[in-house]
Amino acid sequence: MADNFDTFDIANRANSLSYDISKILEDQESTVYSFLTNDDSKYFCHFVKSSANDWGMYFSLDGETSLIANNGDIYKVMNTIGKIVEEFLLEKSPNKVVMSAKRAYDGDLRRYNVFKRYSEIYVPDTYDVVDDLDNAILTFQKK
Repeated sequence: MADNFDTFDIANRANSLSYDISKILEDQESTVYSFLTNDDSKYFCHFVKSSANDWGMYFSLDGETSLIANNGDIYKVMNTIGKIVEEFLLEKSPNKVVMSAKRAYDGDLRRYNVFKRYSEIYVPDTYDVVDDLDNAILTFQKK
């Protein structure tokens, strides 16, 4: 990901493509999407049911969940994740989805800010994007 995350140019979204998405798992309790970047890094976007119709969301890169992913073209990665979130929300219609942005250090909100900007583009109007800035958590809450 770009070093200058705070000045991330969201306008480039219109000129960016996304990676090909595969839904590799879907059952009552989880849905997993994957995509391969141009540098052969394999991202996974996991949605896991936590209660009645509430879900958690997290990412892994090449099977590792503890890493901060910095692979692939940032615009294409974020467009791809945005499309995955949009598809999941439209298909499953959950009450809410909660995701936490990884931090490189205490107070690091770079990834959170980028996820927030992209959620404003891709999250359907039938959802509110609820901030928990202190914990770098975004919740997509059905209206």
